[in-house]
Amino acid sequence: MSMVSTRRRRLPARLLALPLAAALLSACTATPSGTVSSGLPDPQSLATSVPEVTAAPSGTADTETQVQIYWIGRTGGNAYLFSEPRKTGAVDDPVTSALKVMMAEKPEDPDYFTAWQAPHRLAASISGASTITVDVSADAFSKNLDPSMAKRALQQLAFTAVSAARASGMVDSSVEPEVVLLIDGRNDVEAFGSIPLNLPFHRDLAFLSPVRIMVPQDEAVLSSGTLSFNGVVLGGQKNVTWSISPAGSPAGQDVISSATVALTTTAEKVGRFSARTVLPKGHYELTVSTIVPGGSQPVEDSKSVTIR
Repeated sequence: MSMVSTRRRRLPARLLALPLAAALLSACTATPSGTVSSGLPDPQSLATSVPEVTAAPSGTADTETQVQIYWIGRTGGNAYLFSEPRKTGAVDDPVTSALKVMMAEKPEDPDYFTAWQAPHRLAASISGASTITVDVSADAFSKNLDPSMAKRALQQLAFTAVSAARASGMVDSSVEPEVVLLIDGRNDVEAFGSIPLNLPFHRDLAFLSPVRIMVPQDEAVLSSGTLSFNGVVLGGQKNVTWSISPAGSPAGQDVISSATVALTTTAEKVGRFSARTVLPKGHYELTVSTIVPGGSQPVEDSKSVTIR
């Protein structure tokens, strides 16, 4: 049997997208006085390498590149990074294009959100073999973000920038890039009023979600009755389950199908799973969940799917 989630099921057709995004941002930010804090603990690192997702140049005439855009999602009593594939435009370089999506657009999955605001100026460059410099205007930074969520915002930027640089071949996959962040050309200021920028920073594996569904994406529409899905799990978890319920069903109710996930785990504690199930026509919610060491609530990722 699958592990029962405590999260309310989403309604189909993104009916809850805007209210949910607003609620998430409200829960994750502080007032200007700093009297309200999300108080999120720093998660523990569950893997020793980043589970890279292949995102090669599409080969189209407009030279678009498919990259993983990273977003923030609340689950298991914490907030982690999740990702969605997007094609960047050909006007800017891939890193700048990806960061513009991350800061100014909305994720496809309404369970995710961005901690950034749309900037009026943004530029990225790569120097040497592995230094990514991002220079962004001050209006990209919310004044209400508390330190714990500010850490996640910088990691959101770092993971997205590195994904774009590697997908476009600008950075070698064998090198872990460092990220330099400037605010209006300066590094003698603090990001979100709490994080000094005088030193480069790197991707931190601890902020990646312990479980992510990579396929299908949210609101996928399938013409056949077979739902195939796959994803990644960090930390060598063994108790990982999936379940499928009608869209909009209360959490833990009306489960149509469920099973334990079969994992293929690497030495770096990165597990990959894939499964399939046959479903009649309808709207469904696919959920994959696990409990991390020391955790009491399930960490999960979910996608809404339509079978026609």
